[in-house]
Amino acid sequence: MGEPHRIVEWLVSVPSLEKKPNYQRVDMPVSLKPSPIRVHQAIVVFVYGAGALLAYSILRRNDVEKDFITLISSGAIFATFGSAISTIGGVWERDLLERVRLDVEILYRDIVHQDSPWRRWPFLPRASRRNLLDGGSHLLTLSNPQVPVNVGTHVIKIDLPTMLEDFFDLPLTKNIYQLARYGSAVSTMLRGPADESIDEKTGLKQGDGYMAFQCLRDVWISIAQFRLARYATHFGVGLTLWGTVITVLLLPKING
Repeated sequence: MGEPHRIVEWLVSVPSLEKKPNYQRVDMPVSLKPSPIRVHQAIVVFVYGAGALLAYSILRRNDVEKDFITLISSGAIFATFGSAISTIGGVWERDLLERVRLDVEILYRDIVHQDSPWRRWPFLPRASRRNLLDGGSHLLTLSNPQVPVNVGTHVIKIDLPTMLEDFFDLPLTKNIYQLARYGSAVSTMLRGPADESIDEKTGLKQGDGYMAFQCLRDVWISIAQFRLARYATHFGVGLTLWGTVITVLLLPKING
């Protein structure tokens, strides 16, 4: 009986804020964990579907469908309204993207004091698999660095995003939950006498650990807002797109 189907996996992981990724090669059964990007893609599909449903429900009304001028006017209103929403969302996105970029730069240079930060290589996906000629599979997984923060009872690890793709394929809910849950615990640790020694668990001083926590909280709140802005942009594009498409499809009925 032949050996079970197996793959060779290359793990691109950074357990700390290192300058370059680490590579490991391991043999393991075929298994791909679901990615947070799937949730994002499902939300985008839902947003476009909502735009299509809204455009269809309004443009299909009897008073609109029977009159050429009313139909064209309604379609133009949809296009204008959708364009305005997408424009506002785009402006909001640019502001938040710059804020996250600045926060990450502050974290590296002013808090952990690292002049050469780790960066995600954009040509590497979060996870990918290729079938090999020998019947096996080649699996590549990428892990961002995690910043350890001492919350008193234990150490939590928060993912550090370094590029736009990280906003969607890193676990948003998990990171925000930890930052929201342990905010009071991190602040409570500062009530004691100042401690300038290096924490063996995190590699940071007590004050730097607190600042790292606050910086990461701002990063992930900004990412959550960025994703809302991106969905607003998609919704505006959806209104413009579907309003135009449905208007064109209804024109023959009026002309006929």
